Amino acid sequence: MSKKSLRWILGSVALVGVLGQNLLADGFRNPPPGAVGLGRAGVIAAQVDDASAIFYNPANLIDLNSPEFELAASLSKSKTEYSRPGYSASTDNSWGVLPNVFFAYPLSDVVLNSKPVVLGLGLTTPFGQSSEWDKDSFLKYTSPYWAQMQLLNINPSAAIELAPGLSLGVGVDIYLSSLKFKQSFPWSQVLHAQAPDGNAVFSGDGAGLGGNAGLTWAITDKQRLAFTYRSQVTVDYSGDFTVDNMPPLPPVPPFNALSPGSDFDSSLRFPDMFSVGYGIEIAPGLKLESDVEYLRWSLNERQPIAIGNNAPLMNGATEIVNDWKDTWTAGVSAEWRVDKIWTVRAGYLYLPSPITDQTLLPVLADTDTQVLALGLGWRKGGHAVDVAYAFNCYQDRNVTDNHNPAVNGDYENSSQLVSLDYIYTF
Repeated sequence: MSKKSLRWILGSVALVGVLGQNLLADGFRNPPPGAVGLGRAGVIAAQVDDASAIFYNPANLIDLNSPEFELAASLSKSKTEYSRPGYSASTDNSWGVLPNVFFAYPLSDVVLNSKPVVLGLGLTTPFGQSSEWDKDSFLKYTSPYWAQMQLLNINPSAAIELAPGLSLGVGVDIYLSSLKFKQSFPWSQVLHAQAPDGNAVFSGDGAGLGGNAGLTWAITDKQRLAFTYRSQVTVDYSGDFTVDNMPPLPPVPPFNALSPGSDFDSSLRFPDMFSVGYGIEIAPGLKLESDVEYLRWSLNERQPIAIGNNAPLMNGATEIVNDWKDTWTAGVSAEWRVDKIWTVRAGYLYLPSPITDQTLLPVLADTDTQVLALGLGWRKGGHAVDVAYAFNCYQDRNVTDNHNPAVNGDYENSSQLVSLDYIYTF
């Protein structure tokens, strides 16, 4: 087998390309957490007024006068269809649940420079998901057929009013992540003789640390301007690499160094995120907002990957070139509080993909998309229940110049996303 072929067999497993099929677009980022936020397509940084401000803009925690608990879950299912002349295939992804929890606590008896303080804690799943193609599909030997990445962000936060109408929030992001992916390996091509295929499994866990901040300025009683920032986080993964059905190998280099198992190490850089939001209440109970966000996906330009003594299987490759590009997202949203009980929400968001045609992998066949979201909220006393649905208009993608010609073709995405949350105000 040629060096080029061997490089594609396992060298194509760029981790950033095997972290799962995203439901929206935007690399491997998950949808906005909670039905309140999703109902406005995540365009809520300036006007978020519940405990989920921990995620969207911690500065707005200062608006809470009582302790608040929020439990949110999104039910999701996505599908990617691939086609080229004479051939078609599709993913087989099951329904998944993305859980998020928020708790905010105003410290009415504690002041900092004569200003009240609000503390918060969020447990969110901002990145991840999974994707699965048939093991014997067009991906065989050239790309992973199954991939899953999970990430939990533990996000303690605090907010203070700096001056009348001006609040600041800061938080810490503690990322705990795991990933696992599988790929068929052709021992027969290595030995140039009949041999059963192997199943190569990469599995690792890691952690990373970052921070976030938000600033909200109430320009008038009806207008708000918000700025948010979430820092990049590097997660270093370590774990195991295994490959089964290993046949008897020649007792000469590099074959004599191979084994059914070895260490697995890599790292992934999650992007810096900057956003600006402007919100206005144009009539009693009717709010509009527009947000713009910048994401530094180009941090994933290159990614190290190592599998210990099994490195010869990757022909000595030590990194994967991804060449992701930075992106801008933009959206608008509306919220209408019909009365003291019912609230209606809607939002639109444009999400361009950071992944280029040259480096796209089928397990993350990201495309540009437009998101339309609707939400409905019910509140009575200290209890609130919200539900939201997001409809995604994906742009079909025709790939003709991928570094791996085997994955060239047409990609069409579809997804279902429903979010439900419960809020209790003490």
